[in-house]
Amino acid sequence: MAKTKKSWKRNNGEGTVVKLSGNRRRPYLAKIGHVDRKTGVMHMINVGTYASRPEAENALYLYSTSQDVPDVNPAMPTLRDLFDKVFDLDNPDGLAENTVKERRAAIKHLDGILDMRIEKLNGGVLQDYFDQQTDCS
Repeated sequence: MAKTKKSWKRNNGEGTVVKLSGNRRRPYLAKIGHVDRKTGVMHMINVGTYASRPEAENALYLYSTSQDVPDVNPAMPTLRDLFDKVFDLDNPDGLAENTVKERRAAIKHLDGILDMRIEKLNGGVLQDYFDQQTDCS
C-alpha cells in the first residue's frame, strides 16, 4: 500500500478539510467552527464539498476572509468605540502632548475601518486595508 502524503495541521479556528467515504464526485468536505453567541456552544458549519483538497482549502480561506460574518450583533462595539475607551483623548490627564498627538495620528491611519464592528474585522479585511495603505504611500 502506498504511503499518502501527510498534510500540515491547520491553525486553530481555520477549519478543516475531510475526505468523505465512498466513491463520490466531490469527496472533500470543508468545515469551519462557529460559536453560537447566545449559547456559547461551538458547532461546525459545512462550507461545501469539492473535487480536490486544494479546492476545499481555498474555499476555507475565502470563507474565513469574507466580510459576511453570520449573526452580526448590533451591540458589538466598533473599532472607534474601543479606541475612545482605551485612549480617552478627550481627557488626556497625565499624558504628554506628543503621546496624545501620536495616538490621534494612529487613529487617523485606521480611518477606513474605524466604523466597522469588531465581529467583521478579520485577517482578510485587515490585510486588504494595509495593502491599500502601502500602495498609496
